[in-house]
Amino acid sequence: MSGNSTKTYQIATKENCCISVTLSAPIIHAENLYLQTWGSSFVLANLLHKLEYLPFDPKVLSENAESSNSVGILELGAGTGLVGLSAAKIFHPKGKVILTDLPTIIPGLVQNIELNRGLIDGTNPESKVVCGTLDWNSPNELVLHSTTSEHAPTLFPGNEENKALLIVAADTMYTEDHPRLLSQTIFTWLRKTSNARALICYPMRIAYLDAMREFWELMEVGGLACVKEGREELGKGMMGKEKEEWDDEKLHEWCVWKWK
Repeated sequence: MSGNSTKTYQIATKENCCISVTLSAPIIHAENLYLQTWGSSFVLANLLHKLEYLPFDPKVLSENAESSNSVGILELGAGTGLVGLSAAKIFHPKGKVILTDLPTIIPGLVQNIELNRGLIDGTNPESKVVCGTLDWNSPNELVLHSTTSEHAPTLFPGNEENKALLIVAADTMYTEDHPRLLSQTIFTWLRKTSNARALICYPMRIAYLDAMREFWELMEVGGLACVKEGREELGKGMMGKEKEEWDDEKLHEWCVWKWK
């Protein structure tokens, strides 16, 4: 199969205000799933503007960049990139915004970064949205990919001062291995400062409730504490897509984590 499906999503930035994010989803397979924008991504993207109440102070993203390589926002399992692209526009971080996924997903991420270049450019001259591959089995190796063919992929220097102040991940627990893989990747890339946060969202699929609880246990054992949690019904009170039939569970759980 080949071709693309393009949709525009309305993402809330504050009460009665929104931005439009246009995403192209190439018809490909990765881990036996069609590449598409999952409901958790839409839920999480619409929570971003509420982060200061979750609690997280978004100002740290525009004020703290230890070096030119510092990561403001790191998205894990980005898929079509809805959460990362929305975060880049809403927070205009001083450091990099890196959208990561499997190698087969990278061409689609490159295309979506370019589709939304007008949305994200100009918000902060020191912010740059890029994409990369990150193998959760070997989470130390983050490889950045250029949005043009001019530059070869490069290994990102994962020094402590370069790590992410905000990690976001939507719908990244759908196998028994994901709690371990996701948590160890968060431990590797979340900057060890009191103001760093990990924001996770996933659908409440009955088949993976045990995996979700295991994820919580692993996060706590690894030194992180949940500072806020909640549940959102897909589409309820959100802008733009309320009447769309999402191919997903309606109820989603989210949680915000910080170092103890």
